[in-house]
Amino acid sequence: MNLPLVISVIVGSRQIQASITKVQVEAGSLSSWWVVTAQWSDPRTGQIVTFHSHHLKFPPKQHPGEPITVFIDPYDPTRYRMEV
Repeated sequence: MNLPLVISVIVGSRQIQASITKVQVEAGSLSSWWVVTAQWSDPRTGQIVTFHSHHLKFPPKQHPGEPITVFIDPYDPTRYRMEV
């Protein structure tokens, strides 16, 4: 799985509302963590963009089907920060 490139919220970033599609636990050899997955449809292109949260130590409060705020680089939506 590709980890998201985390960016700070900077002038010019765009705030969008994505829809949570999955909340799952993932495990490594020494620990486990939670990951939130969300999708958003770019209204300009119709392209579906998928976002993954950073590794969370505790189960998130959000659930599948709920909206979640994501800050994206308007020129490159693969650069983002999800508000979990």
